[in-house]
Amino acid sequence: MTLLYAEVPRFYAEAERAADPSLAGRPVIVGGDPRKRGLVQSATEDALAQGVAVGMPVLEALERCPGARARRTNMRAYRELAGRLRACLRLAAGQLEPAGLEAAYLDAGAADPAPEALAARLQAEVQRTLHLPLRVGIAPVKFAAKLAAEEAGPSGVRRVAAEELRAFLAPLPVQRLPGVGPHTLAAFRELGIASVGDLAAARREAVEERLGNHGLALHGLARGQGEARLRPAPHARSLSQETTLETSERDLAVLEDVMSLGHARAAYWLEIAPKPLDNVALCTAPFDLHDILGPRLFGEYGPTILTSATLAVDGSLDYVKSRLGAESAGDLILDSPFDFDRQMRVWVTRSLPEPDAPAFLLRLPDAVLQCIEATHGKALVLFTSAKVMHATARAVADRLDDLGITLLVQRADAQRHALLQEFRRDVSSVLFGLDSFWMGIDVPGEALEHVVITRLPFAVPSHPLMETRLEDLQRRGLNPFLALSLPEAILKFRQGAGRLIRTVTDTGIISILDPRIMTKPYGRLFLDALPRCRVEVVSPDGSTEPLNAFFV
Repeated sequence: MTLLYAEVPRFYAEAERAADPSLAGRPVIVGGDPRKRGLVQSATEDALAQGVAVGMPVLEALERCPGARARRTNMRAYRELAGRLRACLRLAAGQLEPAGLEAAYLDAGAADPAPEALAARLQAEVQRTLHLPLRVGIAPVKFAAKLAAEEAGPSGVRRVAAEELRAFLAPLPVQRLPGVGPHTLAAFRELGIASVGDLAAARREAVEERLGNHGLALHGLARGQGEARLRPAPHARSLSQETTLETSERDLAVLEDVMSLGHARAAYWLEIAPKPLDNVALCTAPFDLHDILGPRLFGEYGPTILTSATLAVDGSLDYVKSRLGAESAGDLILDSPFDFDRQMRVWVTRSLPEPDAPAFLLRLPDAVLQCIEATHGKALVLFTSAKVMHATARAVADRLDDLGITLLVQRADAQRHALLQEFRRDVSSVLFGLDSFWMGIDVPGEALEHVVITRLPFAVPSHPLMETRLEDLQRRGLNPFLALSLPEAILKFRQGAGRLIRTVTDTGIISILDPRIMTKPYGRLFLDALPRCRVEVVSPDGSTEPLNAFFV
């Protein structure tokens, strides 16, 4: 297979030059506001030749290149131009795989003309329609085609045939390989590896010992063993996007432009990663999906069928239909094939304090232990707080060890799939999980006979997205708790409870340790969301009584 990598170098700067004829022949610098210490994000080749560098202050760049014209970053315009660039490439060459805003991979082997002729045709078409330069690399594998384009100059073509690939790669600095950052480069230097050729000649075992699977992958690249097939962009399955700024940016106008979703009903917030990363993420998301999803799911694409076992609230699908913009869609709620009255029991408690009381955290471990001991493990314990989960795990660990019950706890560095595999394998285990374990997991059979819900899953109202939704409902004169918080919590509660009965032969217990299910008026709505089955109240001594006895 022969692949072609086509790229507009210095895309932001060339986009500005293409949009403004007065910039023709002039150096162009793109970045933040120089009055606010904005930094350079892109520059044309002639500006770079005069000492301008990405990341330097725009004022310094203008001093080094006095004839340059500075332009503010305009991500909205660049995204629009990127769409036109892809359309132009697709029209000329057919199938492509996008590679960022400014580039794409194409299958040159399937083209009618020779690869070099196809490259020349692409360059001519992009220049004619978009007034942009295009450089092209041709090679048998993707990463080599990209490297060949970089070697081709601002608007050249470079082909590397299969038999020339090793010789082409050998003299390149090893940091030119994709995936070689500062830490990997330091490790290579310790091994005496400076060039791609050095890496190709190195002992595979030595590279693996120092860098593991990552080192093996790079060793393969150095020998020309890269991906050689296109991965065409699928139909959009989400409306998300991510932009990484190459440099720090202080200009609010630039940041607002980068974050724009083109949707007025959106929330914005800041996330700061803990040390040692110290990354800062500016986040935005639409808080109302009605007008986004409705026309697409139930208008543009013809018949749409949505199925779920847990979307009804209070016996109706009206809530989820209003959230999705599907008010006009038909709906149908079918009976379950399971005999819940025979297969499932629900235990509730009112002996614990409410979850916001300090005493709840002190007494929760004993309540969790009581549930676990009732089925000798085989329990999924669902939490809404990582802090509470880990504190409970520490409190019960010794007792579970004495009982011969394996404790599995969800952690940031643990793979969800691996935890589930271990939980299924060890039928005397218990799994403590957070949000991702409330839904989408399937553990049929004896490995799971008890689901313990430690707290009703109300969303944290202080999360920016939830906070914005609640404020919007309040502005519209609606009760935020009844219109959003309660139905969302009931949906998630049903999903968590739905982990228990997965087949007609499963049996088990759902324990609800949040006393609000009995003491608050809305508690009955949670119980009504469960399948019809026996509901019993558990006392501190472990005895049970029918729930009806408490509501006479």
